[in-house]
Amino acid sequence: MENKQFLVFETLQDGASKTFNNYFTLIKGFLFSVLAAAVVVAGVILVNWSLIVTVQDLFPSVQAIESCSGNIECQKALIAPLTDLIVNNGLIIFMSLVFLYIFFAAIWLGYTKYGLKVYDDNTATFQDMFPSLGQTVRFLVTCWVYILIVCFGLCLLVFPGIYWAIRFSFFRCAILDKNAGIFESLKASWYLTRGYGLKLWVLMILIMILYSVSGFIPFSSIITMPLVLMIYVCAYRKLSLAHGVFKKGNENSSHR
Repeated sequence: MENKQFLVFETLQDGASKTFNNYFTLIKGFLFSVLAAAVVVAGVILVNWSLIVTVQDLFPSVQAIESCSGNIECQKALIAPLTDLIVNNGLIIFMSLVFLYIFFAAIWLGYTKYGLKVYDDNTATFQDMFPSLGQTVRFLVTCWVYILIVCFGLCLLVFPGIYWAIRFSFFRCAILDKNAGIFESLKASWYLTRGYGLKLWVLMILIMILYSVSGFIPFSSIITMPLVLMIYVCAYRKLSLAHGVFKKGNENSSHR
């Protein structure tokens, strides 16, 4: 079978088609993710409510800040109670932030898993939103590796960071679809995007334009989030087909 080429507008068209044909399934998953996130954030706020209130009480007023303008000792004395509070409760603040990071990463990964299921089978259940513990841990670690690679590239006159961000961007799907490891998922993304860097850059620009335009429309996220997810998943599947590592009908395949 001849490998199919990856085309930007075909990917956008197929992603949109999948979105609108399965919109109610996708929106159920999206709303479930939003509700879960809202509940968890509310829980973290309640647990840290007394700390939040204390920080608000100790935060200097605008008048106090203006009265200390140019006086270093006055400024230090003004923020000292707030600094002490944050230092003394640093572990609680750190653990809360780590918990939120892990939770939102798991939600993000789970919705991608849900999207892959919808794209392949035109159906999905809430059970499909839960990746395995191993996949979640590998995703968390790979995210940091990805961020370090991109940041290093941005330091090299910006362009390498953008290029590497695009080339490594499908590690998330590789972890879910192939149960790939940390470096294996990055390697898989690099392999799949070989020869398509410019086309993926155009696709990224078009998605950014979509986000920018939709930002002026209230509640547009209920359309744009499922749509962008399907475009992302569609791009992954089409790149896999282009390189011959995925065949429709769930046939087994591997990297050449």
